[in-house]
Amino acid sequence: MTIHPATLSGEQRGSLFMILAMGGFSLEDVVLKRVMEPLLVGEVLILFGTGGMFAFALLAKHQQQAVFAPGLMCPTLALRSLCEIVGRVFYTLAIAP
Repeated sequence: MTIHPATLSGEQRGSLFMILAMGGFSLEDVVLKRVMEPLLVGEVLILFGTGGMFAFALLAKHQQQAVFAPGLMCPTLALRSLCEIVGRVFYTLAIAP
């Protein structure tokens, strides 16, 4: 049975994306725990941060979009970025062995 997202209602599409997000989160948790065994927390944060940065830069280039958006330095985005960094640090510390 094939499910095409265009044939789903808004609620069904939202549920499907939530299931995919939970699967991605579980996969990230497993990978992070495996990577953290031989490395320090700071090294893991640097590896995941630079890996994510390069992945998103390549995705932006592939879609022919600017890597650095014009509104990058607005205070709201700076606050959001700071909150994401703090969240990533505490998430990594929480599951560190």
